[in-house]
Amino acid sequence: MQNLKFRAWDKENEEWLYFVITPTKEDIESTISFGSRIHTYLRTSGRIEDKYYQYIGIEDKNGKEIYDGDIIKIYSLLKSEKITIDFVHYCRNGFKTKKGGEIPRETRIEVIGDIINNADLLE
Repeated sequence: MQNLKFRAWDKENEEWLYFVITPTKEDIESTISFGSRIHTYLRTSGRIEDKYYQYIGIEDKNGKEIYDGDIIKIYSLLKSEKITIDFVHYCRNGFKTKKGGEIPRETRIEVIGDIINNADLLE
């Protein structure tokens, strides 16, 4: 099974905590069971916000992993097109940007913040 990477905001120490979960065959067959394992992991510390964010499987132009909840700057390969600032979120069919839908792989992407600490970047 493939490892799944997550992060959660540690409100006590004001930093991201990163963790990896390797789903079992039973987890794959039961989404509820898998979700329960994640919630249990988060709640045991008492320091972590209820929301957790999953790694989307790609890195930005600087090699930084991109997670659900990251605010990204999208640079088009065409100089005539503008730079877009957006944020990544999970929806039913996978990870998307809030404004533009699919996360463009043919462009350069840079993580410039996250929805918890830098929401003002979206204004």
